[in-house]
Amino acid sequence: MAEIEIPADIKAMKFEESMAELEVMMRKLDVGGMTMEDATDCYIRSCLLHRHCNDILDNLKKKILLYTNDKQWENFAPGSSRNQAPDPLLTAAAPKKETGSEGMPF
Repeated sequence: MAEIEIPADIKAMKFEESMAELEVMMRKLDVGGMTMEDATDCYIRSCLLHRHCNDILDNLKKKILLYTNDKQWENFAPGSSRNQAPDPLLTAAAPKKETGSEGMPF
């Protein structure tokens, strides 16, 4: 099955705009009262907005990896409880304590 292309009006949206419209669509679906055809159109647009947001996030992740060349992020899968993002406080190298002339930590 061929992948459906994201419409130009959605592609032109920034992440925040897409998320805002996605929230409106989800509220409409939650409230109900639409015809089956309108609800289906709303659901499809929601799926396209969701995919667009994921594409933006994926591209940002690639950009971050390109500039940081940080291998610890390569297996990070957003939304997965199994693959948690590395905690920068835990992965940062601990500062070395300077020792005095007799090996004392002061």
